[in-house]
Amino acid sequence: MVKAVKELFDMYRLMVEFPPVGGLVTSSKIRPVKLLRYASAFDYFVLSCEIIFLLFIVYYTIEEALEIVVMKSAYFTSVMNCLDLIVIVLSYICMAFNIYRQVQVNNLLDKLLEKKTRQYNDFSFLCYWQYQFNNVVSTTLFLAWIK
Repeated sequence: MVKAVKELFDMYRLMVEFPPVGGLVTSSKIRPVKLLRYASAFDYFVLSCEIIFLLFIVYYTIEEALEIVVMKSAYFTSVMNCLDLIVIVLSYICMAFNIYRQVQVNNLLDKLLEKKTRQYNDFSFLCYWQYQFNNVVSTTLFLAWIK
């Protein structure tokens, strides 16, 4: 039995282009995105894992800062040390985006619920940034795995 996910938002983009030589060029994009991050019990488990990740990154940042203080400019001659800094920066970018996305989704949904109309709200920019976020997370995970 397949469980339906109620928290998914789907962005559909259907385009028709008219090139100068005539004819039609059609294209479509369908992007399902889970914008409501914390709606079920499992989602709260994910939230606790994200908090633990935040604590690890803060610890890791302090450890690397102490290493930079001790080693000074020699720290940056090692490729692995530079990789550590890249992973830390990307992790902070991911955390900041998580917070930004949650605030934006809450604001849009609050506005939508206040109006109680069937007005169209554009979530395409959030879908786009969610896909960019997924790319950054996958890059961070790959670099951490390399390390």
